[in-house]
Amino acid sequence: NGKELVFTMQITRHGARSPTLDPPVNSTITEDEWKITLGDLTEMGERQHYLTGKKMRKEYGNDGGIIPQGYSSDEIAILSTDFNRTIMSAYSELPGMFPLGTATSLSKAEVKQAKLPFTFQGDTKEIKNLKLKPTQEGFQPIPIHVGNIDALMRGMDGDICPYQSDLRHQYSNTNEFEDLNAKYQDILFPEMIEKFNADKDTLDMNSAYPYIDNYYSAYFDQMEITNELSDKAQLQVESILRDGLYEGFYGLDLAIRLATTRFFNFLQHTLQWKIDAILEKDGVPHFYENIKFMFLSAHDSSLTAFMSGFQQKSNEQAKFASNIHIELYRDTEGKTGDSGDFSVIVKYNDKEINLGGEEICATECDFPTVKAFLKSREYDGDLEETCNQNLKNNNSGAWLYVLLGFAIFIALANIAYFTIKAFSKKNTDGSESNEKGYSGLHDEEDPKRKGINIS
Repeated sequence: NGKELVFTMQITRHGARSPTLDPPVNSTITEDEWKITLGDLTEMGERQHYLTGKKMRKEYGNDGGIIPQGYSSDEIAILSTDFNRTIMSAYSELPGMFPLGTATSLSKAEVKQAKLPFTFQGDTKEIKNLKLKPTQEGFQPIPIHVGNIDALMRGMDGDICPYQSDLRHQYSNTNEFEDLNAKYQDILFPEMIEKFNADKDTLDMNSAYPYIDNYYSAYFDQMEITNELSDKAQLQVESILRDGLYEGFYGLDLAIRLATTRFFNFLQHTLQWKIDAILEKDGVPHFYENIKFMFLSAHDSSLTAFMSGFQQKSNEQAKFASNIHIELYRDTEGKTGDSGDFSVIVKYNDKEINLGGEEICATECDFPTVKAFLKSREYDGDLEETCNQNLKNNNSGAWLYVLLGFAIFIALANIAYFTIKAFSKKNTDGSESNEKGYSGLHDEEDPKRKGINIS
């Protein structure tokens, strides 16, 4: 249709994982034991992302697509948050994109040159087995840049934006939160109390999470559940996982804006720089001249934040290995010579979505419209100050406690001092042994010893 795909950004949730928390005390959900660390990627999760990589290769890598046949650092950028499960998801997806055998072979001269500065037992055999391949089976190592996108992907987490916890607390006091709780009062919550030994006095959408996370992780991993939920309750597990993020985390518009502003700003600039590079404008950073594909490995809370920011909340939870694709197209017949010749399509799990609804544009939007929409969804205040305001409040409260404690200490010290002084004076006419017992107290009146803590 006269459109050329020039750039794609993929944001993905990690694959299947173990639960992030131990099960609550006195609760047994499964007798099976996890053989991996809490929150780490499972073998199923590895498989999910390997298959995703194969899909990406077929859709974006054939017939001169944006994913090259061999890895090129100028054209591909892989980034991950600093969690084992997201890093492992990226590692698992890359062999699907760049299968074994895609690494560039060495020449015979390079093979002779590629010697180690030491030897090891069996090295001759290993070198012979490699033949001209740089690695076993021609495996292509690809760098994953870790941690520098955490602020973009985790704007809802307490270490990135502490005020989010206050907003979640505010939402938990709304009628909307009470309505959500009511959804689970007849089926899911009673079964959790009966089968998981959940505390009936405190059970709500927030306190249910450790039980639900342990149950869903074990259920997905095909573990044997000690007391299995009914079919109706299982359906509500899917529902509460959806509601916990889309509503519990992002029930308030301010929470959405604080969680997405950094990423939306990053997305605008990334697309604009790429367009400017294609139009050969001056001052474009070299990175954007050849980049075609960016892969960002993140979390369900990331995807639900962005879908909420797009004003396209899904009716389902962001399942393991879900992803968002943002595709930038150029109109090959465009006449304007500016950003108006470019358009954007956003897909969630392969389904095209409308940014802000159909009243803004159809599933394919011209870039100026997309840029204006993303800008309108940003937080218009001081993001850093707002995110950290509860820290300031907590610090102010802490200082009040310190000052109060110091004042109480001074008062008690003065009372003790004058009481002991009076008692000492009363006993100065007593026995010599009593006098010796107070010699140290007289020293307190020595100006050289002022400030000594007598507590």
